Amino acid sequence: MIEPIVFFPGCMPVSIARHQYRAEQKLLKKLDIPYFECPEFSCCGGGHLQDAGEEKFLTLNARNLAYAEQHGEILITGCSTCYRNLAETAFVLNDDSKKKAVNAKLKAVGAPEYRGKIRIRHMLNFLASPEIFSLLEDLSSSPRPVNVMPFYGCHIKRPSARLPENPDGNLEKLLTLCGYLVRPMRDPYTCCGFHGEITAPAVSEALSLSIPAEAAEQQCPIITTVCPLCAFNIESHLLHVKSKTKQPSVVPFEELLLMSLK
Repeated sequence: MIEPIVFFPGCMPVSIARHQYRAEQKLLKKLDIPYFECPEFSCCGGGHLQDAGEEKFLTLNARNLAYAEQHGEILITGCSTCYRNLAETAFVLNDDSKKKAVNAKLKAVGAPEYRGKIRIRHMLNFLASPEIFSLLEDLSSSPRPVNVMPFYGCHIKRPSARLPENPDGNLEKLLTLCGYLVRPMRDPYTCCGFHGEITAPAVSEALSLSIPAEAAEQQCPIITTVCPLCAFNIESHLLHVKSKTKQPSVVPFEELLLMSLK
């Protein structure tokens, strides 16, 4: 029996990237993994709330973690930005004085106390873990010999000293299980430029379009991502590209995985 999890979808998958959200729900059900979504969950603040002050950032994310702690010991999210922000909060709140200050804020708004007892995991690392991977092996279907370029993005690994898991090789591991033909990127952890879209749009565009350019160079019709923000940014900029050749599709890895199972 798989231990129940708390599923934190993030605001992007439940709005713009609903295809990823639906794929994640279907995967968990297909694998018979019990999960709970807290109705109290809110946005993690993306990559911008820190600018409003550390305490606001920590309090918002500690609130999400505190509600999650009421329903389980493991929190799973498929959004790399949510993963980074929640894990960053848990790391910083190992400082008892900061945790005490944040809990005072939570108490003032009627939220539960954050105890620091929940483990935060990215959906990718969770699915690639030995216990879950063995379930996927039992469900794997016929190979899908299509060239796929795996793109991790920066938030799933940076800052590495504050994140609880190393994702190296996990995306390739799952794609290989599905029978896809993996075409590695030169730097799969490069930044897509999402958070520079407002302040430096030209830089954001250049960063995001370098990814499908490399996929085309590798003759990959599919780029698969582990971050809905990366997917959104790349797809948004591709809309403005005038080209006679078909551009690569950007597909969440959960969708590719789901399509390959019985």
